[in-house]
Amino acid sequence: MAVLLLLLLAVLAAAPAQAFPPFANPLSWYSSYFDPYRPMPGDKMSFIIWVQNISPYRTEAGTVAVWANKPEDAQCDEKGDTEFKVPPLDPLQSVAVKAFVKVPDANGTYTVRTFVDSGCTIFPNSYLKPTGFDNAGNQRDRTYSVVDAEQAVVGQPRSPPLDMPRGGPYVEGSVRTPDLEPALPLFGQPFKAFVKVANWGTAPLEPGVQIAVWPAAAAGFVPSCGAAGAVIATLPKKLGPGKETVVEVPGLVTSAGDNNLVVLVDANCSLSSDVGRSGRVAAFQYEAAPVATFDFRPQPKPAPYLFTGKVKISPKSPPVNGTMKIKAKFTNAGTVDQAPGRVAIWLRPLGPDTLYGYTDGDWCDFKNTAAIVTLDAPVIKAGKSKMLTIDAAPVPDEEGTFVVSLVAAGPVADCGKLAGLTPQPVYAAAAAAAAKPAGR
Repeated sequence: MAVLLLLLLAVLAAAPAQAFPPFANPLSWYSSYFDPYRPMPGDKMSFIIWVQNISPYRTEAGTVAVWANKPEDAQCDEKGDTEFKVPPLDPLQSVAVKAFVKVPDANGTYTVRTFVDSGCTIFPNSYLKPTGFDNAGNQRDRTYSVVDAEQAVVGQPRSPPLDMPRGGPYVEGSVRTPDLEPALPLFGQPFKAFVKVANWGTAPLEPGVQIAVWPAAAAGFVPSCGAAGAVIATLPKKLGPGKETVVEVPGLVTSAGDNNLVVLVDANCSLSSDVGRSGRVAAFQYEAAPVATFDFRPQPKPAPYLFTGKVKISPKSPPVNGTMKIKAKFTNAGTVDQAPGRVAIWLRPLGPDTLYGYTDGDWCDFKNTAAIVTLDAPVIKAGKSKMLTIDAAPVPDEEGTFVVSLVAAGPVADCGKLAGLTPQPVYAAAAAAAAKPAGR
């Protein structure tokens, strides 16, 4: 049996960066939590801004402006308290911008404002603020408190885009994802979670802080202080301000139903009763199998519901209607050694419906593929990774930005056993290359 694997690869037309029409924002971005979360007067507050180009075109360079206290919206070209550069980005490429700003010198509640593409050079409507989870513009604000007392603040760090589901735009609740061991647990069998814990405070976080994990929570479950049914672990050591660690939580057991894993840090609310504070709770679905199986994923380290990976092609500018070599690292996150077997390839123009890949058909009958290759070697041991190569993958027959989607499905004899194991395709981050007519 196998888990569906889908790698993403953008094939970029030989075209310069270009202007975007209104309400066609080429950028998607989100940030890490503030560090410190509640700074002291005059402190420097730091955070990382992950910016991704989700358009079919290479973007211009831009600027990120940050204000320590700006309740009102900013306008294009308005200068921030601090400013940072965003380089040109290829389709689906992302960059981590390390940002900081000095907070006010007095206690109080303030509004930090972050404006990605503050010059509106990448997108003319970047000055707009999103409504809900839309992507209308690139300006956001958030309130925070400045306090003159040192305190510890525990949380679960957000993951960068390459560790996010589908390798793309921010989805709250899906950006703090513990590793599992085994990465594909078996129904009714014990497994472990490895939870990232951070101290975003200004005082040390003492040992003994509780981390609660519910391995089979009901859909929509919201944890509370001291809620029953969780497996409890504790922070084993003191954690200084701005530091992170990983806490092992053993003794988790899957169920045969939906596998919803919920994590709550400071589970007995010894530090704070505000369970709804950002970073306290992480909740996501993970995959589990009824029997021992293999599970191919394009990532350097097995983890549940993380489907990202790196893809390389050569030549860097493959000719239209020609061939290209694809190399990708596959991890067998299952418990059975297995070669990749059938690998199906689809080519589709990059757009809203294909941003994170495309598949058609089912395990036993893939449809509308550009090619299907068989990789009977190498055998990838459970929990290990191998670099796989497809020597002559097809290139689209016309210029444009395309998504190349691959599914590693294992031996054809197992196709009937795969139905229902993975209801959604497994996605990966994209690499970019230029497609040009042969001879140009």
